[in-house]
Amino acid sequence: MFKDIAVYDIAGKKQKPQGFGIQTGNFTEINRAITEAKTIEGMKLGTVYIQTIATTDGKKTYAVLLGAYKAKDETKEVIKQLTEKKYAPFTKQY
Repeated sequence: MFKDIAVYDIAGKKQKPQGFGIQTGNFTEINRAITEAKTIEGMKLGTVYIQTIATTDGKKTYAVLLGAYKAKDETKEVIKQLTEKKYAPFTKQY
């Protein structure tokens, strides 16, 4: 689980979301990313994903992303809601 550079659901199954997601956090430890993903999932704002990302030094980070929106503009309302909850979200293309 979470070994390949890919996008996963919280359970660790590979997914292929399209379009744009809203990144709410980036972590060096998978357990912290899973905890964050579960917190975001509990807000019931959409499907939550964890994306493994390779760093330049050969390590991995784990980005928590919310949703799969067709257009960047579709993320504005959810970004506003997350910002009100003290997150610093931004839109990222899958």
